[in-house]
Formats: sequence, C-alpha cells, structure tokens
Amino acid sequence: GAANVYENHEGQREQRNKAHFLELAGALSIFDFCNEIENHNVENGRAVGGSQVKEFGIVRDTNRVTFKDLDPSNTNLLTPNLTRFRFFSEYLIRGLPRAKNVARWTKNSRLSRKKTLLDKAFFESADYENFIAAFTNYFDEWIHEMDSNKPSFSPFKKIVSTGNSLDILNTGKYDSKDGFKYLDIENSNIIDSIQPVNSFTQFFKLFGNSTKNVLGKYNLLKV
Repeated sequence: GAANVYENHEGQREQRNKAHFLELAGALSIFDFCNEIENHNVENGRAVGGSQVKEFGIVRDTNRVTFKDLDPSNTNLLTPNLTRFRFFSEYLIRGLPRAKNVARWTKNSRLSRKKTLLDKAFFESADYENFIAAFTNYFDEWIHEMDSNKPSFSPFKKIVSTGNSLDILNTGKYDSKDGFKYLDIENSNIIDSIQPVNSFTQFFKLFGNSTKNVLGKYNLLKV
C-alpha cells in the first residue's frame, strides 16, 4: 500500500502515531501563507479575489522522498536548515564525547582572549540534558519515523561513524571525511568571536556558524 494504517485512539494516551512526511508538507503551507501576506494577496486573513485551493506536489512519483524530489522552493527552504541540524544532532551524539575538555572551544586557557562557557560543567548541567540533548533526541526520532513511514521522507543517510560523517545526504554526494573533526576545528577558530552573553547563546551562535561553514565548504547545503 501507499500508506501505513494506524489504530485510532481518540483522546487516549495510546494515541501516538509515527511522524509522517504529510505533516511536514502541511507545515510548509505556513510559509506559503506568509508569502501571500507579504505579496498583498491576503487581507484580514482572507485571500484577495476569493478563496484559493492549493495542492502540495513532488517532482517525482516516489515512495521514498528526498530533498531532490521536492519543488525547488521547498528544497531551498528545507535542505540547508534540516541538513545543518541533522549534522549538529549527530555531532552531539558521536563527535562531542571525544571533544569535551580536549578541543579548544570546550576549555579555557591563558591563550584564550575570551572565555568559553561551553566547558565540562555546561555539558553535564541539567539544562543541557533537559533542553538541548532532549530536543536533539526528539529531532532524531522525528527524522527516523518519517524515514520508516509510507511514503517515507528519507533525505539523510544513516551516519554510523565519525569517519563518514560528511556522507550525510541521500543525493549521490559522497565524502567519507570526518566532518566532526572539521567542526571542532571551526569551533575552536571562531569561539573567541562569539560573545559569551550566556552559555546557551554562545552554544547556538557557535554551532549556527560552524555547521554552515563546514557543510557549505563541501557544498552540502544545496541539492
């Protein structure tokens, strides 16, 4: 069949359906609606000239959807953001354990012009575990559930080691380099330029820049 069949549990605790690509497609309608407002095609919450009916389509009839199967506007919207966060979440699981208190960005020294707040205490804090680690685990679960559903959304390969961490996209691009090592180097190079207002701000600004720089260097943010 083209789709999975679920048991229906109305309002019960058992109601827990796996994440589905159609939910992601539906969420993209928010961006389309906002564009309509920006282009003055919507007034007071209504479409100018009457109601509009729109459909979401893919460029190939496939039960295993990747970024390249989407309309170019959706590809350009999803690819860089989801790829960076996928790389980031995989790094926290596989790359961070070997970097903590070793890589320069995780420790302070007399050579540091500014202090990093991303030290051992930060990564062992309840805030990190309850907010950052927990959220990235939910993200990974979401990606895996969409991959296993029908039709599946499978833009990413299964990363199994640090050695092939740049082999991330299901688009035929292959690079077996250790991207996590490059991420540590980039973090250490730019940590001094990230103002440590607080640990969370420094953390997300750091990885927001470093993931973009590393993946962009290897042309992994475009399909």
